[in-house]
Amino acid sequence: MFDEPQGELPIPLTVHRAFAAWVTIAGAWLLGTIVVMTVRTEDIRAGTLQIMWASGADPTESAVNDLVVTTQVIRIVTAAVISGLFLLFAIRMRGGRNWARITITLLGAATVGYALIFLPAVSTVDGLFLGAQVIMATVATVLMYLPSSSRYFEEAGRR
Repeated sequence: MFDEPQGELPIPLTVHRAFAAWVTIAGAWLLGTIVVMTVRTEDIRAGTLQIMWASGADPTESAVNDLVVTTQVIRIVTAAVISGLFLLFAIRMRGGRNWARITITLLGAATVGYALIFLPAVSTVDGLFLGAQVIMATVATVLMYLPSSSRYFEEAGRR
């Protein structure tokens, strides 16, 4: 399941720590979304009402509730998919797959880019989760490219 490379190639501590950081990011992404969707229900409701009024609709309580729940479900499912991708690539990276190391680096860069764009506009709760993800992505990426990690990926690629 953890896609260990063939043979007895030991996984360096730096790769183990990078793996732990990516798993933490995956959990923070999903947990953060669930917490924010739960805590900010009234903000979602207010935004939904503004959109409906701007479109000329006269929203009913039922219609607003349906859209709020739909928004929450879509955001949580999206977060679950993103978290799953982080986990998949982290597992493959830990197994010595260089393509997974590159892919998860790109996902980490996208996380940092997302944070740079949206961090000024998010709530405190959002900011805490997003800030933690940026720090962890930076640490994980550095760990994956340290000399001991790079040697591991080179050796695993030869097997």
